[in-house]
Amino acid sequence: AKAARHVKRGDAYFEKKEYEKGKFEYLSAMRSGQTGLAVVSQLGLTFFELGEAAPASGFLSRAKESDPENLEVRSKLGGLLLAAGQLGNARQEAEFVLSKDAVHQDALLLLAGPSTNRQQLNETRERLESLQQRHATNAFVLLALGHVQLRSGDVTNAQASFKKSVELVRT
Repeated sequence: AKAARHVKRGDAYFEKKEYEKGKFEYLSAMRSGQTGLAVVSQLGLTFFELGEAAPASGFLSRAKESDPENLEVRSKLGGLLLAAGQLGNARQEAEFVLSKDAVHQDALLLLAGPSTNRQQLNETRERLESLQQRHATNAFVLLALGHVQLRSGDVTNAQASFKKSVELVRT
């Protein structure tokens, strides 16, 4: 019962973006014997939001092993992998998330980042252009596309994509 109260308070703090307090509650829940998937996932996400990469990576990796379908965990883990220079692994996480949710915001932006060669960059651009045709009002698709266009040296189209993305956000 005590551990459940800690989890409930941790969830409430997380919702209010009071991550330090949430972290304390989730860690208290773990010390009280609550080591289930929900606590591990929330601790990973909390550490991620706090910018504490090392513990976030550990908890998110454990959460992914237990629940490989958790898209939020996998997209955040992908962001950490990208930051750590593990481009291939980051791209795999983005690809998995996008296979389940084609317009997942974090995964779209993650996909735009770790292209390691020209062929991969072109494939990413084609994929995003196709998505843009199907999801013309999705600002994140346009933002990711603009990023890839810019990395490809296509400044004119990148500017147009960025401009349209901003217009969509404003409306």
